[in-house]
Amino acid sequence: MPRDAPSARHNLQKPTDECGRLKIVCYCRVGVVLQGVEVPGGAVFEVTKNLKRGVDLIIGSSEIDAWGIVFTPEGPKLGKYS
Repeated sequence: MPRDAPSARHNLQKPTDECGRLKIVCYCRVGVVLQGVEVPGGAVFEVTKNLKRGVDLIIGSSEIDAWGIVFTPEGPKLGKYS
């Protein structure tokens, strides 16, 4: 399904606890392992102070695309590096 499909857009919920805009307070470099696949070089994450209760982390599909992780029937793997 394309990312801009109506069903994809309408299923998103606001991740913030107030006015709807994330308040970035700092950045941190972290090692990333997503479903058992290590991202070479890690990534820089934005730290916010107003995520809604119950939301710990938001990773967008653009980040997963940039990391080169491909989801296959056999499981996820690095598409660019494998």
